[in-house]
Amino acid sequence: MTQEPPRPAPRAVPGPVPDQTERTLASLDDALRPLDTLVDRPVDEHPAVFEAVHESLRRTLTEPDS
Repeated sequence: MTQEPPRPAPRAVPGPVPDQTERTLASLDDALRPLDTLVDRPVDEHPAVFEAVHESLRRTLTEPDS
């Protein structure tokens, strides 16, 4: 039986600090909230809601971290 060589320790991946992550997640929740209103809207209004949500998500996900 051959013994496997030791694996190197995983490296830390740079990413946002926890406060930024929490703010981003809260912003994403806010961006998705209009989807909850679809059940009360006529179907012909749904595309406008989808477009607004898409734009809000795009802005949230492309904003530079402050």
